[in-house]
Amino acid sequence: MVNNPFTSTDFLPYFTGNIFNANIYFNLKAKGKLKLYNTNGVLVFSEDVLINPGNNFFTRFLVVTPGIYIAIIEIDNKTTVKKIAK
Repeated sequence: MVNNPFTSTDFLPYFTGNIFNANIYFNLKAKGKLKLYNTNGVLVFSEDVLINPGNNFFTRFLVVTPGIYIAIIEIDNKTTVKKIAK
């Protein structure tokens, strides 16, 4: 079993129009990578992020077609994946 430092509810990615938002709660300061893939496996967004203890909110203007996307946060070699719709 993978020791995941955050639960599934601690990573909440979503779209508001052409704005991609990600709410990430983490208990330590860490570097992470936020990624977004379409259902064809094409990477449409990737950004290195600095995570501070507590609640972290990221927002980026991102024009993508409506559909299903896979949002991924990687922190300390641990990965959490969420499926989101635009």
